[in-house]
Amino acid sequence: MEIAARYYQSAAVECTWNYMRNQRDGNPCICIPTGGGKTIVIALMSCDCLGWGKRVLVATHSQELLLQGEKTLKRYGIDCG
Repeated sequence: MEIAARYYQSAAVECTWNYMRNQRDGNPCICIPTGGGKTIVIALMSCDCLGWGKRVLVATHSQELLLQGEKTLKRYGIDCG
């Protein structure tokens, strides 16, 4: 299933992958406000990683956020739990 992303979500993913390809050190950080679709960005990046044969770990500070994220990721066909 294709994930319909807003332009800034796609740009965040593209910029992050470009940074990781071209920088030798440092850590990228994506900053999106409340309601901006962070889970969609996680889903896009997870699909990329899974397509490359990698595994993905998503961590957060609350079980509620994990459950919400799990529901969204499964809606896009990402096996998680």
